[in-house]
Amino acid sequence: MEKNPKKITIRDKEQNIKSIQEYKYNEYGDPVIFKKMDSLGKIIIHWIYEYKYDKLKRKTMMKISDVGAGKETTMDYEY
Repeated sequence: MEKNPKKITIRDKEQNIKSIQEYKYNEYGDPVIFKKMDSLGKIIIHWIYEYKYDKLKRKTMMKISDVGAGKETTMDYEY
């Protein structure tokens, strides 16, 4: 059984699609791709995630690349 959603469809009360969110995950369950599209399928957000893990498989670094905006954010984790 999957613990993380691959796709989320957001609808208004008339059941019109407002947006669609798609996800892909790595072997640790962390997202590696996030896309949000409008009701016409145009990509609004497209993020690519990269991770580093230590020998205990704990996350030590996460980098988020915003494909559309050309920006990157990096988070370092300490245990």
